Order: sequence, then C-alpha cells, then structure tokens
Amino acid sequence: MATKVTLRQKPISKNRHSLYLDFYPPIIDYTTGKPTRREFLGFYLHLPIKFFKRGKKEEPIFDLNPIINETYENHNKETLAVAESIRQKRQNILDKPEIYTGYEQEQLRLIEQGEQNFVDYFKKLVDKRKASNYDN
Repeated sequence: MATKVTLRQKPISKNRHSLYLDFYPPIIDYTTGKPTRREFLGFYLHLPIKFFKRGKKEEPIFDLNPIINETYENHNKETLAVAESIRQKRQNILDKPEIYTGYEQEQLRLIEQGEQNFVDYFKKLVDKRKASNYDN
C-alpha cells in the first residue's frame, strides 16, 4: 500500500502557522525505529491580521506598513513552494521502494547496515556464534 504525504498547517503563537508533513499510513522513523505520522519542517507562515476587499478579490493585510506587508506575502509564497517541493521529494522516496531492482535493494540494505551502531552489530554477531570457540 502506498503512503500518502500531505502538507498541513498547525496554528502556533504570534499569529503564525507551522508547516508539517502528514503521512498515512504511518511510516517508521529511522532514528527511533517507531511509527510516526508527522514530520515538522521548521517553516512558518505569517497570518494576515485582516483582509481588504477590492471588488471580488480579497487581499491579505499583514501590517499597516506596505513594505512589511509585501515582505510577508513573498515569504509565505516562497515558504509554501519550498515545503511543497519537500513534500514531493518525500512522496517520491516513499514510492520508490516499489520500483527498486534487486541490486538497488541490496545497496540500500548495505547502507542501512553501515549506519548501525558497531557495538550493537558486533553483539548480534557474538550471540549468533555461541556454538564453539572455533567459530568465534
């Protein structure tokens, strides 16, 4: 089953929203080894204090100063574009194992094995070889 990655916003203090990725079904976090549904990106959007109507179009107003207003608006557009590109990359990474060849899967296994703690890995090898001194 393919994992779906969604970009979501969460309200936080100082009239801002925090951006995070929502995974369904949950994925295994490679640092803790536990299933997780969220990955916070550390990006924030500024919310407008009000909207100004010009005909049928509503323009957001972040501050009374037009320079600050334009800066916040550009910041929000750029932040959303970067966050969306990160979402697409995560989606591609999660979809790709379905199309890996045998060689690529073996290379990924070796990379993951190389990132393991050596002491834990060595203890596992010792536990496997408790038959005789000759094997050790």
